Amino acid sequence: MGISLAMSGEIPVNLQKAQAEWMKNWHRYLLGRMGMLASALEVGCGCGYVMENIKGVQYVAGIDSSISEVNCAKNRGLNAFFGDAKRIPFPDKSFDLVYGNYVLMWNKEPKVILNEMRRVSKKYVAIFAEPYWSGAVCDSSYLRNLAEKSREFISTKGGNPDAGLDLPGLFFELFGDFEIGTIPLVTTHKDMVEMIEFEKEILNLKEDTQYGNLLYVPTFWAFGRVD
Repeated sequence: MGISLAMSGEIPVNLQKAQAEWMKNWHRYLLGRMGMLASALEVGCGCGYVMENIKGVQYVAGIDSSISEVNCAKNRGLNAFFGDAKRIPFPDKSFDLVYGNYVLMWNKEPKVILNEMRRVSKKYVAIFAEPYWSGAVCDSSYLRNLAEKSREFISTKGGNPDAGLDLPGLFFELFGDFEIGTIPLVTTHKDMVEMIEFEKEILNLKEDTQYGNLLYVPTFWAFGRVD
């Protein structure tokens, strides 16, 4: 997987939509591991395309710190609210599941955010995806350079390009027992090309062609049960 450069308020709606579509099956797989859920909250929802992947849940809401992203989601008929991930505007134990997707990588205090997510959850806290860009697997020097530019871009924007490596320690400290893994790469050449073009667009690279066929960024997920 690549596609971790997205952050709310920073990328066009069409790219947010593409990112959510690429990860749709994976989101639903993780939901299936949690059993029946009546309600869910996404922290850092953007325009809400990941929220639409949360099927089989009666009520899904999202918060974002960008009012333009909140309005985007609302205009699409979704339950979106303005809110800070460090001070989630809901009472304790409001949702069966509280989750984020590439959200910790853009925050300096991931433990604070996870604590807030745990506070408003009744059952589970999940991080669907956080990257490990330093471990990127590429089949050409061009794509290795692209991966390095992506790492630099994330760092320049104040993010952590290797946030996936922090998940085990964070979840152990906050939940004790937890499940963790990496998202497997199952794709077609066409989809791989689209993912590479996605990264190039985020980085504003104007080359007409790409050189190489494999860009895989190890991407970690984790979820813990709230006692």
